[in-house]
Amino acid sequence: LTIQHLRNPNEELRNPVTSAHATPDEDRKMVEAKKLRAELAQEKLKVAVMRLKSQQQNVLLSGIISSLQDCLTQAKDEVGRNLLDIKNSLEMAVAAYTEEADEEENQRVVRMF
Repeated sequence: LTIQHLRNPNEELRNPVTSAHATPDEDRKMVEAKKLRAELAQEKLKVAVMRLKSQQQNVLLSGIISSLQDCLTQAKDEVGRNLLDIKNSLEMAVAAYTEEADEEENQRVVRMF
């Protein structure tokens, strides 16, 4: 019940969302318009929620991509260090072999004389 109805109990009860001076047809149209606006607002809210979820997914994917890039950079650096270690080991092995071969050659030359 509205305050107006309490003041005038003989007046027909009206929907509180409608105007007190509207006809029943106007009341129906006003209620229908308010329902449509509420549905539109609900649809807009659904779209906003979907956009927010999409943005959250984009942020999540961006974080994953950034982490993967960091991992790739670390792996590349590690491979580079490993290749450098292998190169150094090979150079040392070649130097040792060359030195050993030079010594053997020198000893052969000395034996020949």
